Amino acid sequence: NICSIPRRRVLSNITFGLEIQKKPKEYQRKKALEMLELVGLKEWSDSYPSELSGGMKQRIGLARALATEAKILLMDEPFSALDPLIRLRMQEELLKLQNKLKRTVFFVTHDLDEALRLGGRIAIMEEGGIVQVGSPEEIIINPRTEYVANFVKNADPSGVLTAAKMIDSATKASFVSSKRYLLDHKTNLTLELDEDSHPIRAYIENQPLLIKSYPNIGEGETNLILVPENTVLRDIMKAKVCCDFPLVVVSREKKFKGIITEKDILKTLLMKGKEKDLGSQNV
Repeated sequence: NICSIPRRRVLSNITFGLEIQKKPKEYQRKKALEMLELVGLKEWSDSYPSELSGGMKQRIGLARALATEAKILLMDEPFSALDPLIRLRMQEELLKLQNKLKRTVFFVTHDLDEALRLGGRIAIMEEGGIVQVGSPEEIIINPRTEYVANFVKNADPSGVLTAAKMIDSATKASFVSSKRYLLDHKTNLTLELDEDSHPIRAYIENQPLLIKSYPNIGEGETNLILVPENTVLRDIMKAKVCCDFPLVVVSREKKFKGIITEKDILKTLLMKGKEKDLGSQNV
């Protein structure tokens, strides 16, 4: 009965925090039903926790915490007792709720992959003290101590590293003329920009090439693909599979930022660990 009070029905579990806050009964019920609907448990409001699965019980605790409208939530290894499949689902649920409700969550975990998946900022502790704080990308690329380096050395960078970070050390496009860049010497691939640096046309040997934006692409199509700068490595690799040309990285405002080649992807995978090492060796 993790995160639940066994003798209370699900709805009563959710109102528990509101009872402590001495909220009116009508408000308690209304708020609890809202939270149950939010976490997908509304139809089980009259059930007992023993009638629910482990993942559903976990949602009870989450709904109860959200019902109090606390601006800051502390979650101490909330998913550690769940099997891997349910754990992944709960992580996805938390990300959706966080995106909708915008609460600050202090999430304690010993699972680095979980921290990288959920955290906007990560604090790594050693012997009771914080040794590094940073974004998931910063933690992976530039560990500040040997302890942190050992802690993250086997982490999967594919869901953390972004196009914005990769183009810092990636292949550079060659400036040809005003608002025109040569992206690939072998195919004579060029990209034309408008006055605001937005990609507008692409050519191979002066023949027009269709420009598409990820993820609206199809495998095997002969197109130039634009990827937003916040695209993670996993999706960059998916896009590259569908394209024989360098990927064009654009900002949130759709402005040209740089290119990523197949070689750049391989370098990132091989040289993950120190930002200063990215791009310093040939592949």
